Amino acid sequence: MSKKLLTRSLLNTLGVIAYVLIVATIMRNGERLFGEMDSVFSAAAFLMLFSVSAAVVGSLVFGYPVVLFLAGQRREGILSAVATMGWMVIETAVILVVVASTR
Repeated sequence: MSKKLLTRSLLNTLGVIAYVLIVATIMRNGERLFGEMDSVFSAAAFLMLFSVSAAVVGSLVFGYPVVLFLAGQRREGILSAVATMGWMVIETAVILVVVASTR
């Protein structure tokens, strides 16, 4: 596996972490930012945020591997997807350790 592929996978997963932290901050402070939302629009806003999040994270995780795969670089595409998921597992473990150690 090339260094470029590993670096790109790492950068994509760091983008996922940044995006997740932004969304988590918005959700944690939602009532303070938007007030109490008890209408149909609050449920719609949550579902739209969820849908946008799925699209953004899906693009960051699988976008480049799919491009490689469709360009005929099947092995590199699969390796890129595996590397990206591997980085995500490592980063998730680090975050869990940090959360557990701060309790």
